[in-house]
Amino acid sequence: MKKHQNTEYIFWNTADGVTFNKAYNLRKRMTLAENIIWSELRAKKLMNMHFRRQHPFGIYILDFFCPYLYLAIEIDGEYHNVPAQKEY
Repeated sequence: MKKHQNTEYIFWNTADGVTFNKAYNLRKRMTLAENIIWSELRAKKLMNMHFRRQHPFGIYILDFFCPYLYLAIEIDGEYHNVPAQKEY
């Protein structure tokens, strides 16, 4: 497979500084489920594919993202049970 050119630009250019800071903070306090998944994705353990964790995309933050495949993985956690988050 050939890596897409400009992948970094496409997926980082859409986020602002606030989103980058949120992503940075989320990487520091990942949930148990995210830590378990990350232990299997990090260091190219899955099919030798590179994944990023808490990757900014526009106003959103993807739990895990593989730029080579344009694949995002979202792990639902307790945060999604907060009433304001459910409404959003």
